[in-house]
Amino acid sequence: MEAYVGVLPINEEAFWASVIAKWSNACSNLVLLKTELEKAHFERKDEELERKDAEIVTLAFLKDELQEANLTLANEKERLETEFTSNKEMWEKQVAELSSLLDKNKEAYSLDVELAQKVPVLAQEARLVESLKASVATEKREKAALCEELFSAYQQLQKANEMNKLYLDKNKTLLKNLTRSNESLKLRESALNTSLASQRDLTLKSTPTKQEPTSTKPKNLWTTSKQTRHNLFVCSPSRTERTPMSKRISSQPVSQSAPACPSPIRMPEAREKALAKLTDNVLDADYSEVKFRRTVLASAIGGNTQSLIVRVTQSQTALAKTHDISMYLCPALELNPWCPTTPGKHGYMFVGLGQEKTTFEQPHVGLNVFLGKTRSSSQPKEYSYLGVYTAVRVNGLSADEWNLLSHEFKIAYCNATKEKSKDPRTVEAIRAAYDAGELSVPCVRLQCTHFNEGLYDALTAAHLVISPPRPLRISIKRKRDDGDHPAQPKRLAPHEPDVRVIVTDDELY
Repeated sequence: MEAYVGVLPINEEAFWASVIAKWSNACSNLVLLKTELEKAHFERKDEELERKDAEIVTLAFLKDELQEANLTLANEKERLETEFTSNKEMWEKQVAELSSLLDKNKEAYSLDVELAQKVPVLAQEARLVESLKASVATEKREKAALCEELFSAYQQLQKANEMNKLYLDKNKTLLKNLTRSNESLKLRESALNTSLASQRDLTLKSTPTKQEPTSTKPKNLWTTSKQTRHNLFVCSPSRTERTPMSKRISSQPVSQSAPACPSPIRMPEAREKALAKLTDNVLDADYSEVKFRRTVLASAIGGNTQSLIVRVTQSQTALAKTHDISMYLCPALELNPWCPTTPGKHGYMFVGLGQEKTTFEQPHVGLNVFLGKTRSSSQPKEYSYLGVYTAVRVNGLSADEWNLLSHEFKIAYCNATKEKSKDPRTVEAIRAAYDAGELSVPCVRLQCTHFNEGLYDALTAAHLVISPPRPLRISIKRKRDDGDHPAQPKRLAPHEPDVRVIVTDDELY
């Protein structure tokens, strides 16, 4: 094909002109696109720089906050160290003061002994002064001097006699309390020996296998407050599960129930050590003699007669207002075997089932505590006043601590768990859960702060007013000899008195 030489036709010039125009537009668009890309690139870099600047500012702010926090922690550490040092010095000072007070008490005791020894001497000197006074009656000056000496000696003798009377009264009171405590301990020991002997006889009768010799003397039945500084009544596992049971805790029909009087065991050592760190309240008298029924407490203070945690709201009495009582506790020993049994001591109670799950998570101060004990299945519980306590929730019982409790308590507590927690499982299944550690017995520590003697005296007076001794009158009648007629009371002659036997409630028990 031959090349075309000459002037292009008009159509080709228009074509190439349009091509050049499009190429020029494309180049312009390319330049604009490149410019926009560079602009977007710079904008992105600017945004990244701004973000990095913001991060740098934030990090600097955090750095300043951390430095301030470190400075605050250092100051707090220094303050705590200073406070610890001051507390240590204060404790050492208090220990020194206690030592000095002990030395002063020893000195006072030695002075009392010396004074007691000097009383006969002073009496003899007084008699000698009397004889000298009679012999030198004619000399006024000597008489006056002797009279002054006699008066001073008489005052000293009178003071010595008053001191001796005070000490004798204190000694008599202490001796009475000691004798009463010994008698109570003997009665408890005798009752425990009898209970253990009966349980052992039942065990031996129910077990036909070879029997090992057992000792009739119980060991470690009671824990004294000499080592642990508190006296507690706790439950021990029984030797047999065939012990007769007299009271059911659950209202639903179950196959097992617990007796009213559990057998005592020792509290776990860790719990005892925790209580030993607390300060005991030493009382100057025995306040455990008078016992109150729930009706007396409800009438005198207010509240109901069923709950362990008794809230006094609408039923608050004048006595409750006087002693600022809005709530008080009435734990029963059967379900709270670690409760203190002596006024002024510390212990634990097992509260926290059902609606009571969140109670005492924070320390609750100023709670008056009454411990309930059952004398027999046919009589209502009687409550002893223990004092004013602070209650706070602590760790629940471990599986090992649960296993230390008696069989009777476990059955009773499983019944209470089923009733309060609305647990659909059987009592046996609930006990298996406790044995396996799936369930834990909630525990609340009771720390005695003081003993309210005014409340105790008021309750004692209310007890005497509400529950006075009621005489039981029994008339002696004579039956007729004739068996066909009913017995008629004997008609008394004018000279024959009416014979009646009066028996008070105190004599019935």
